[in-house]
Amino acid sequence: VKPEEAAAAFRKALEFVRDDELRVLILGRIGFTETRLEHFDAAEAAFRDSLGLNRKLNRHIPECALLYYRFLDLREREADSLVLLDEILRWEPLFAPALLERAKHAVSEGQPAKATEDVLFVVRSTEDPETLRAAHYLLVKIYGMTGNGKAAEAHAAWIKSH
Repeated sequence: VKPEEAAAAFRKALEFVRDDELRVLILGRIGFTETRLEHFDAAEAAFRDSLGLNRKLNRHIPECALLYYRFLDLREREADSLVLLDEILRWEPLFAPALLERAKHAVSEGQPAKATEDVLFVVRSTEDPETLRAAHYLLVKIYGMTGNGKAAEAHAAWIKSH
C-alpha cells in the first residue's frame, strides 16, 4: 500500500470509529503517514488530535504520543518535544522507548552521566530486540564519551553478537 493510499484509508476508517482508544491509534498512524509524505501540517493536526484524545483516556497510549514526540523532534521543536516526553514519562515512568529518548537528549546536551541510568535500566528491563539494540548502541556512545573504553567494547560486542 502506498503511503497516500494508507493515509486515505486511515481517514476513511476514522469516519466510522467512535472508540477513543482506536481513534488515538488511527490518528497516530495518520500523523506518521503524513510525516512520511512530508505533509507536515496534516501530520501535526493528526498528532495533536491523537494527543488530545489520548490525554482523556483512563489508560494512556504512550506509543502514540511518542510518535508525536518524534515528529516534534524531527521538526526541531525541542521545547515542545521535551514537554511531551515528560508527559509520556508521567503516564508510564518505565516506558523504555521514552527513557531512551530522554537519554539521547541528555547525551546530545553533553550529559552522559545523566543518560546512563536510564539506558542501563532499559537494558535490564526490556526484551524488545530493537529497543535493546538501541540501548546498547547508546551505551557505546556514552562510554566512548566518558572514556570508559572497556565498557564501550563490551556493549559493542553485544551489538555484534545480536
